[in-house]
Amino acid sequence: MRILFSSSFIYKSQNGAAIFAQLFLRWAEKRNHEVDVLSIEDHPSFLSIEKPRYGPLFPLKLSSTIARKIQTLDPTSYDVLYFNNIIEASSSIRRIKHPHIMGFLHDSQYMNDVFPNVTWKRKAFRSILKRIEKRTINGLSKVHTNSQQMKDQIHRVYKKPLSTIDYCYFSSLDAGPLVRVQKEVFTILFIKSNYVSGGLFTLLNACTKLTFPHKIIVVGPPSSHHSKIKADYPTLQLDLHDYAHRDEINLLFARTDVFITPAFTEPMGIGNFEAMQRDIPVIGNDVEGVKEIAQHSNAILLFEKNNSEDLALKIALLKNDQKLSRTLIQNGRNFIMEHINEKIIFQHFDRMISF
Repeated sequence: MRILFSSSFIYKSQNGAAIFAQLFLRWAEKRNHEVDVLSIEDHPSFLSIEKPRYGPLFPLKLSSTIARKIQTLDPTSYDVLYFNNIIEASSSIRRIKHPHIMGFLHDSQYMNDVFPNVTWKRKAFRSILKRIEKRTINGLSKVHTNSQQMKDQIHRVYKKPLSTIDYCYFSSLDAGPLVRVQKEVFTILFIKSNYVSGGLFTLLNACTKLTFPHKIIVVGPPSSHHSKIKADYPTLQLDLHDYAHRDEINLLFARTDVFITPAFTEPMGIGNFEAMQRDIPVIGNDVEGVKEIAQHSNAILLFEKNNSEDLALKIALLKNDQKLSRTLIQNGRNFIMEHINEKIIFQHFDRMISF
């Protein structure tokens, strides 16, 4: 099969889209598919980035770049056109005529009213983006996502037939149990590029209520925001990073006692899986994506939706209850063994690309 695969990031980032792209290309090689790749990583803006990293990485708009590249190609020479992160490539998708255009929807903030107190201008803008998303999704022969919750939302909100929607859990296959390092205090880890919708301030507000010594490691906020965050929370011991390379992330996980997912909206959260792969317990916000994995794995301790006081109670509970911590770790390990492995993920890809 000949596939044209479009992805914003592949090897320079460790966000969800990049990890999916790496898995997709590994699958295509194993299955002997011929793949041509469109990405923006060959742009001069990326040449100085030597290692894959977590954190903000947006020097270019993908849509216009990919659209220009696609104009130089003959789409009809491919069996499948596959767009990783279909919203970024929406303008390209709507211009192309092909019977097998497929894509992956990693997240959608337009299907949920994540920020109810936004101004009317932002609500109007979100309404426009929602219409664009609907037209894009309806232009695909198949759409894929990374949770049952997202699959159901796409069907319910955009009336896409369930037979044309599929989902799979995925994470990096390179992570594994770590050699833990000795820590001075109880350490909390938070990783999110979009740290505002990621619920960072819910976490920080919760930490101000903790009565025991602790440290919070945060990966995601741009360095220009670090001083403001520290000034707003002067009593907290914060270790802030705008981004971190893969080897640095491994070291951060090795220093971690608990991984927190306080996001307002979370289609799945690869960070949850990566923590489970490293035998670290997870506390998550009681929102749909996180709740789904909590129910399937019994490996996430949920706190009341967006409630910093309840999050503080759950952090203290996990610190003091070693039996609970060990149970979450073991359940997470079992879930990863069953769902996050090359055989299972590649079987999902086989089904997704079939037609």
